[in-house]
Amino acid sequence: MLKKLTLSIFIITMFLSNSAFAETPGFFPIQFVKDTLKNGLNVIYTIDKSAPVVATVVHYEIGSRYERPGKTGYTHFFEHLMFEATNNYKRAEIDKFVEEAGGTLNAHTATDETVYYLKLPSNYLEMALWIEASRMRGLHVDSVGVNTQKGVVSEELKMRVSNSPYGTMLEKIFKFMYEGTPYEWTTIGSLEEIQTATIDDFKGFYDGFYYPNNATLVISGDFEIAQARALVDKYFAPLPRKERPAVLPVDLLPIKEGKTEEIEDEKAQATGIFIGYRGINKSDPNSYALDLLSMILTAGQSSRIYQRLVDKDQISVQSGFFPYSMEKAGALIF
Repeated sequence: MLKKLTLSIFIITMFLSNSAFAETPGFFPIQFVKDTLKNGLNVIYTIDKSAPVVATVVHYEIGSRYERPGKTGYTHFFEHLMFEATNNYKRAEIDKFVEEAGGTLNAHTATDETVYYLKLPSNYLEMALWIEASRMRGLHVDSVGVNTQKGVVSEELKMRVSNSPYGTMLEKIFKFMYEGTPYEWTTIGSLEEIQTATIDDFKGFYDGFYYPNNATLVISGDFEIAQARALVDKYFAPLPRKERPAVLPVDLLPIKEGKTEEIEDEKAQATGIFIGYRGINKSDPNSYALDLLSMILTAGQSSRIYQRLVDKDQISVQSGFFPYSMEKAGALIF
């Protein structure tokens, strides 16, 4: 028997109060030093000697909204491909180097950013910078790596969307709220568009966005700034800069009326109701208040919505509220 998934999309613009942030006693801002190399790479150094560990973060200004219709999912695909071979090391060696040094590595991508991070004992800072510089401009976008990661990404897409209960919920909400803008598709992208993409498609994407003037490098932990600056100059200063491709504008048109859609989802074991609203973007100072509000409403069994819907009225077995604060737009999903 098919369970009914009710997808309710009611769109409004939310405004929170514009009260100024007061100075908080006992709040100690993170101290940092910022440089910009001649090739445009931003570098931020912040020292924390509480443990003999160093972390590097490379933030690229490339998320799914930088993609084009018909060529979606490339940002997410590169989150995987960037762990393949480069001019300086072979396939699978990046994991070997980091794990043998006692470190960890990972990455994430979103609508506005892709971020790669390494955490290592502090005496391995040079290796971390060598790895990041190697894949910034020396990644092998070849048939072996591309075909391998196509298989990995395709399975992830199937697991999270087509084979998952309520899996199409997010893409339906974003399609309605942001239609006509590059926010209308989700970060994970389209299975068909990834499978049909060519090596030249991926090379073009890599050569368009993976450059020092489209990135910020952060070094944090137990190190000396003079030594770190010398290593950054050694590995990153020789890399060329390049003019970035034009980016599609985000012109949000007013939504005149909401939309309700009902879906028969054979994978759903219970009826789900999802309600989406337009929210505020990341640069709005109230985005911090919104994060706090989301915790008050749905974080844990003591939260307001859980107490009302699950404990008191007992009409639900689960509740949630997910604020998406993006660079140019926002979403609130209950």
